Amino acid sequence: MNITVPSHRIYKPNLIYLIYKRLRPAFGFLIGSILMYGAYTGNVTSMLLVVCFGFVCIHLFGDCYNDCQDFEEDLKNERTDKMTISGMLSAKDMRNLSFLLLILGLIALGFTNLLLLALGCYYAILLWAYSTPLIRLKKYNVFGYAIVGSTFLFLPLFLNFLFHGIYLIEDTIVFSIFCFTQYTYILCQKDSTDIKDETNLFLARGWKKASLICILSASLAVIFLLKLILFCPLLLLVWIFNLISKVLNLSAIYNKKICRDLRGKLITMEFLTPYLYFLVITL
Repeated sequence: MNITVPSHRIYKPNLIYLIYKRLRPAFGFLIGSILMYGAYTGNVTSMLLVVCFGFVCIHLFGDCYNDCQDFEEDLKNERTDKMTISGMLSAKDMRNLSFLLLILGLIALGFTNLLLLALGCYYAILLWAYSTPLIRLKKYNVFGYAIVGSTFLFLPLFLNFLFHGIYLIEDTIVFSIFCFTQYTYILCQKDSTDIKDETNLFLARGWKKASLICILSASLAVIFLLKLILFCPLLLLVWIFNLISKVLNLSAIYNKKICRDLRGKLITMEFLTPYLYFLVITL
């Protein structure tokens, strides 16, 4: 892919900011969710950190590979928070980086168990299919998001197997559904500000229907998070914090008052939720 950015469109923000923007989804959702699981089940161990590292590398593989494939769309959407658009890395460099991260992630999961390694391979294939022009799950919007998010229906169950063997409890299923619906909501709401894409949830289904899909996935995530509160007043405050972030974001989206800056701040609240949950339980 030999596309160059027109010189008048190049904007070079701080490198640390660019790295933060690329790492934020992986650290905000994936590491947060795994640490939240560890706190909830009492399994905050070195092995859990290995799992975190492995899945974060695979998640970053998907993000970097997507940046490579979405170069033209990101250019149209003026995504100067992307390393490719800012001129820090070429699309080819980003693709090479993505596969290096994939290898590191699979090696790390190889030190856990075969189930988690298989799940890591499954997640990597879905992330590749999400972005590659050969399949492009992204073009199916909410269905594509749900297919990729299916990884998080299995992740808590497989973590449970890693630490406890063949042992299934209702709360693990609740945790799985929370992770799945939260992931789906985060991907769905993102489309509300990418209005120059060729297609996405809001462009394909219309603003009202897309907003309702976001509301449905967010509502399910809120309900299942409430079931994980453990009758703790401080955790209830974490739940209220998460609820407020969703209400503000969905209200702005539904009323077509959303912008990338506002959405970014509200999603930061979403990404803080699992860490607040972790801190309340472990401290």
